[in-house]
Amino acid sequence: MRDTLRDLTSQTNRLAKTIERIEVKQRWSIFAHPTKFFFFSFMNGLFIAIGSTFGVALILLIFHYLGYLPIIGELANQAREVIQNTR
Repeated sequence: MRDTLRDLTSQTNRLAKTIERIEVKQRWSIFAHPTKFFFFSFMNGLFIAIGSTFGVALILLIFHYLGYLPIIGELANQAREVIQNTR
C-alpha cells in the first residue's frame, strides 16, 4: 500500500512538473513570433475595450431605468462649474 502511494505521488509530481514545463514553453513560444505576439496583444486590447464599452452601457442603462441619470447629470454640471470658476 505504501509503495503504491509513493509511486502514485512520484508520478503525480513528475506529471505536474511536465505540465508546468509545457505551459512555460507555450507562454514563451508566443514571444518567439513577434507577429503572433502583436496579434494577440491587439485582440486582447480590442476585447477589453468592447467589454468595457458594453459594461458602461449596461450600467448607464440600469441608472437610467432606476432614474438616477439626472442626478449624474447634475453632478457633472456642478463639477464643470467648479472647474470653470477655478480658472
